Amino acid sequence: EDKDGWVLDCEEELTKIVRGADRWFEQFSQYLEWDNRRPSTRKCLAFCVLRSIVHEANNVFVSFGSATNKMVKVLAQAENWFERFGHLIKKTSGEPHERGVVSQQELSDAIEAASSDIAVDLEEAIALQKICDKMKQWFERASFAAPKRSKRVGTGRWAT
Repeated sequence: EDKDGWVLDCEEELTKIVRGADRWFEQFSQYLEWDNRRPSTRKCLAFCVLRSIVHEANNVFVSFGSATNKMVKVLAQAENWFERFGHLIKKTSGEPHERGVVSQQELSDAIEAASSDIAVDLEEAIALQKICDKMKQWFERASFAAPKRSKRVGTGRWAT
């Protein structure tokens, strides 16, 4: 009966740490268990979720080993991508006063960089891909409706 009241030194603190680690794994396991070597199994997640995963892992006083190492590496890749192409996100989906003209080549470069430089598919890059696809579709329709004129066909008064 007396033993039931006994508590080991730091037992409560260790229990809290273990529970925190379990919560982290339960919350983010869907993002941690994928094989990024196969393009068909790439995970898709938003940049803010990726940042949250790493932030929450840093708040738990346990080393998660390769799970956090992988996510820290992916976050660094995503941050580098955002430094280079974040302005395109603002131009295409920001507030109306932030929007601007974006070329199809700029979008293609950002999409290509995201797929080759980042081990996951960012939702932001997929949104740019959808915009780029719409632009391509619009250009195809426009060129069908108003094809380029041949330089050989005259347009002056002598043309027949």
